[in-house]
Amino acid sequence: MNEIRSGERARGLFYLTASVLLMLMAVLSSYLLYTHYVQPAQSSLLFQICSVKGVFDCSAVNTSPYSSLLGVPLGGWGIFFSILQFFLMLLMLLPESASLRRLVLHFILLGAFAGFLAVFPLILISHFLIKAFCLFCILVWIVTILYFLLILNRVKREYDETLTASLIRLQKECLTTLRSGISLLLISLVVIFAAVLFASLFYQSRSMEASRQLELIAANQRMEEDLLRNFYDKKPLDMNLKNTPLYYGDAKARVVVVEYMNLDCHVCRRASPMMKSLVDKYPGKIRLYLKQYPLDPECNPYIKGNGKGFSCRASLLAIALSASPLYREYIRAFMSSNRDMDDDLMREIVGGLHLKQEQLNRMMPEEKARKILRGYIEEAESLGMDGTPTFVINGRALPSGLPPYYFLDRLIQMEIHRHYGGMR
Repeated sequence: MNEIRSGERARGLFYLTASVLLMLMAVLSSYLLYTHYVQPAQSSLLFQICSVKGVFDCSAVNTSPYSSLLGVPLGGWGIFFSILQFFLMLLMLLPESASLRRLVLHFILLGAFAGFLAVFPLILISHFLIKAFCLFCILVWIVTILYFLLILNRVKREYDETLTASLIRLQKECLTTLRSGISLLLISLVVIFAAVLFASLFYQSRSMEASRQLELIAANQRMEEDLLRNFYDKKPLDMNLKNTPLYYGDAKARVVVVEYMNLDCHVCRRASPMMKSLVDKYPGKIRLYLKQYPLDPECNPYIKGNGKGFSCRASLLAIALSASPLYREYIRAFMSSNRDMDDDLMREIVGGLHLKQEQLNRMMPEEKARKILRGYIEEAESLGMDGTPTFVINGRALPSGLPPYYFLDRLIQMEIHRHYGGMR
């Protein structure tokens, strides 16, 4: 009698412990699923706990390309796992037959083992690919491992033998039980429940993704409207284009775009074909000028740190060539390169122009080029510029950086309407 009561207490403790672990996993996974779609407030305690610099970065992990599987975020898979395991636990309470109960225990063990195995690739992905860890993910991994160990302990207690012997007996009994009709019904029930549960989670994930996309679109629209409002609230400046050659477009066009750029700036190189496309889209209406703003303390006193001087030399050479037919060819050579600037790239591009130093000196003395460059830099600072590229359209500056193509296109269309009275 005492052994029966002891066994019942052990089973009761097992069900209670398993339920607590599964509920904890479901709560943690629900939070991870929520934060996959909604960025938590930075002032929240949970965000601060999981954003310890150099220790945890939940946002990086939970929004990485590796945070979803088959269209469902990993947080959703955690919910799927915990609900399915809890459902199997309930089934384990129902059958009066020991063989059916052990068949369900076998299903639970297989699921727990799959969850246990999934932990290790996730650790490797976080360490080597994402290079960050999520505190709540780590807690889910710990709970998953504890749950698997709990199930192993239950299997051992079920037969009161060594773990290896218990696993072998469980496997043999399940193979025998699978031949009965009731076991097939039980398996069908589990499969149907799992399919419905997965379909529900998949639908919920897609709905949350659609809501997030709509929110992002609305936020982008608000941001664009604010940018346009701030842009037109500014008083137009009279841009000094003396010593600045026309780079592209019609010299008589009324929409004047000035781009402050750095020849060693990869974002500026991405901007180059985009601006060419916009000028070509509205022939005769846009003219584009380039002004040099090297992000190098060798010639730019507003840039901190140590520089190598490559950007400064490249900018000075661009200014020296400004009156030459080679000016555009020189700029395009840099804009079409995907290499960082160094001596080899400089020699390669200058060598392609077949120019000698004496010819450059005749085009423009170095001191004059330096004076023009200092003027560009001071002018950029007066605009509050803090990076490249920065676009100034008809005297009004946009924030530094590369705006989306559609936004620049919209803004230029508005300027064409203002200066030409409509699209023609």
